[in-house]
Amino acid sequence: MFSLDIPLPELDENQPDNEPIRINEIPKPKIPRPQTNMSKSTDFGKCILSQLKLDGNVPKITADTMAQLIQGKYSNLYDHLYVIDCRYLYEYDGGHIPNAIHLDSPKDLTTRFFEKQVKRCVIIFHCEFSHNRGPQMAALFREHDRFLNKDSYPNIYYPDVYVLEGGYKNFYEHYPELCDGGYTRMLDDEHKMNGDLVKSTSQFRAEVDKVLKLRRQSLIDWRPKRANSAQLINSPSAFQSPVANRSCRIIASPMATRF
Repeated sequence: MFSLDIPLPELDENQPDNEPIRINEIPKPKIPRPQTNMSKSTDFGKCILSQLKLDGNVPKITADTMAQLIQGKYSNLYDHLYVIDCRYLYEYDGGHIPNAIHLDSPKDLTTRFFEKQVKRCVIIFHCEFSHNRGPQMAALFREHDRFLNKDSYPNIYYPDVYVLEGGYKNFYEHYPELCDGGYTRMLDDEHKMNGDLVKSTSQFRAEVDKVLKLRRQSLIDWRPKRANSAQLINSPSAFQSPVANRSCRIIASPMATRF
């Protein structure tokens, strides 16, 4: 049973003076301007947009596109190209993409690219098959970028980040002439027997776990304190997600406060 003392909202369409304010009429909070050192997206991403595969956290490029990058087809669309080889060191030493950088440590990765930002660059991650290590490192890289720019969503320092589809194995099978050296498998018998595989795997997992632990703690420390709806409206930087901002505006609207 509803109480008759509860005031009901005025919904009489014939009284425009009393018409509730619509949600889309409420002034939107100003989003902070991008930081001055924010990296601008290159034209490379726009050029290959139709070729990208978006089945993960980071888009994938094909071996053909990777070959074209090495051959300089898109060199006028960016200033720097970084190929990040996330395989273990013995795999990298057995053969790799020309000028690829061996980085299988998330900490070393963030140190290299975030202590001093590199503008207008294309970054491509890969491992042997680009199923685990490469995509995981790329995802950690993107998440770190998002966290650093949480007050400037959706801006990030490095918009042109990709994963090489099929990894080094697939690229080597199609373009062996574009590789330095051959192809050493992660499960190579020699490196299984001498302990390289176990040692490298343990070290990689420990590095990733350490970064994830620090990331979780950073999110806990950053989490904004509870505030009323009016305070949230005046503090758009408290949220990273547009969905959160939209919910906040609805809570503070005259329609919501009438009930």
